[in-house]
Amino acid sequence: RYTDKDQNFYFYGGIKIWQQKQTLLAETFYLYKDSGKFLGSGGVTTVFPYESKKDQEEKRIEIESDELSYKPEKNTVAYRGNCILHVRDIQMQAHVLSVLLDEKNGTVTGISAEGEVKVLQSKSEGRGQEAFFNVDEETFILEGNPELIDQNSGKIEGDKLTFHIADGKITVENKGRERSISVIK
Repeated sequence: RYTDKDQNFYFYGGIKIWQQKQTLLAETFYLYKDSGKFLGSGGVTTVFPYESKKDQEEKRIEIESDELSYKPEKNTVAYRGNCILHVRDIQMQAHVLSVLLDEKNGTVTGISAEGEVKVLQSKSEGRGQEAFFNVDEETFILEGNPELIDQNSGKIEGDKLTFHIADGKITVENKGRERSISVIK
């Protein structure tokens, strides 16, 4: 449906939108013609391809959530409610995810997460209040009183946890404590 008054398009019922290898799935979708802003809700799934700097291969970032909104003036796609991000063998869960897009080509430059964040990798689970996925370095940085729960090592607390996708290492950094950096593999 299109409404002249609001100058927006309204789509509903199993929406699939794509541009090259970027895709968006949702049950409802609003597109505001004048601003370029859009909103989606109901089983939202998006896929963003990116090129891994380490092995020069194309990889996928997949995000699931209850709803999303895009604000062109900020070049950011915001996800809310039951957010789950998948990159290779790592999964990140949070209340809110924000995808930062490059102004020139629309590629993902980073993803921030807020609200009871969990990063799951193999037999390890990191928990904290905020996280950032650095696409270029392929790392998840978990902060906000983070703790690492490892099936083999138990529980470790630190000031910052870094999950390295390429080699599966997890770095635990502490400030003002006796040990400053621990690497877990």
